[in-house]
Order: sequence, then C-alpha cells, then structure tokens
Amino acid sequence: MKKERIKELHEQIQAVETGQVAPGRVWRVTRRADGTYERVLEDSEVYRQERVAKTQEEALALTVRRKLGVSQNEFASMFGISAGTLRGWEQKRRRPNGAAELLLRVAEKHPEIVREVAGETVMR
Repeated sequence: MKKERIKELHEQIQAVETGQVAPGRVWRVTRRADGTYERVLEDSEVYRQERVAKTQEEALALTVRRKLGVSQNEFASMFGISAGTLRGWEQKRRRPNGAAELLLRVAEKHPEIVREVAGETVMR
C-alpha cells in the first residue's frame, strides 16, 4: 500500500474516532451467557455523537490537577506516579484503574483533603 493511501486511511480513522464523521456501519458485539456472540447493527449517527461527547470530556486526572492548582511534576509526586504516567492519563492514551481511579475521584470531590494529606507526607 502506498504511503499516501495509508496516510489518507489514518486521517479517516481519526475523523471517525473524534466524531467528525459517522462511520459507514457500527456493529456492537456482545457475548451471551452460553458463550455465543450476538452482533447488532447500531445507528452510525448515535455512535458519532457518543464519540464527540467522549472527545470533549476532559480527562479526570487533568480535571483534578487543575482543581489542585499544581504542575504535572507536583501532581505526580503527590500521587506517587511518574510524570509520564500522568501525561498518559491527561492525554487519554491510558486510563487510571483500580485504586488510582478511586483516589482521583475522591480528589475531584475533596481536593482540600488531598492537599492536607500530601502536605503531611512532604513534612515527614
């Protein structure tokens, strides 16, 4: 395949992923209890609108960091993660899971507690 065609296909994929255009078809596949699969044709426009909403939604880590008013390095230090991990979360390349996601949700609702606990940790 020529480089130009690959680039064109990549741009089309990005347009669908960001909700700029609706895909031709969208199949939702679910696994039944008996182990078989069910495939259902979904509405392409509904899929596009879901993608737009997902793209516009700010990453949870970015929201929390802004509420705390700290730099990426400070935030990473507070949460005991690398700055690279934080960048991945903020750019939505990765998602925090398990305890990290729970801690971010608590920090979103109660940033003052995170500041207080992080301050105690620094003073030790």
